[in-house]
Amino acid sequence: IAGVPVTDGYTYTTTDKNGVYQFVARKDARAVYLSHPAEYELPVDKNGQHLFWGTESYRNDFTLTRRAVVTDEFSILAFSDVHFFNEGASSNDEQTGYNNTTLPDINDYIQKFDNLIAINCGDVVTNVTEKLSTTKSEFAKIKKGGKTVPMLMAIGNHDYDNGETSALASTQDWFNVYGPTDYSVNIGKAHIVCMSNIIYTGQTDGGYGKAIQYEKGLTDEQWA
Repeated sequence: IAGVPVTDGYTYTTTDKNGVYQFVARKDARAVYLSHPAEYELPVDKNGQHLFWGTESYRNDFTLTRRAVVTDEFSILAFSDVHFFNEGASSNDEQTGYNNTTLPDINDYIQKFDNLIAINCGDVVTNVTEKLSTTKSEFAKIKKGGKTVPMLMAIGNHDYDNGETSALASTQDWFNVYGPTDYSVNIGKAHIVCMSNIIYTGQTDGGYGKAIQYEKGLTDEQWA
């Protein structure tokens, strides 16, 4: 597939007429990934999570499936702040509420929409980032016609690891589960950009031990 942008999160190139790309990645890059073209199905795993990155050092191949019907019409389900696994809490009350109340409401509501994707706007957990891996199966329960709705993930401030002392390390748990924090997809005529707007500035004592400090916005590097 020609003309697909591929990036390491810092620089990018596009595929040639044969679908081949090459570039020199930065030493601190964690993945190589593409900006998904609108004419192709959103690649997802069994849990409906967007699969768009590779972590091999020298070669990463991607396979896309052309849509049976290419249309500009689509629907978005956007939600945020489910806060599974609250730090310091003795029970998973938020998770129980999601399954008992929120999830049935969502699944009932979305049945009337076609070409549907979901965007999760972050705060999946409350800084208990080691539990992020268990949350994918929860979002897989959002289904239309018995099929899991594809989901794009955006990181929230509570999805950062308070125990780490650098911007990169504090998002490593998120990356291990949901991949890069800054990426884009094309759907219909829309170009959808997901980015972290948390600028890590350090660490201090918080309510449950250490807590990251941050400003809201985008770094100069992100803008570039």
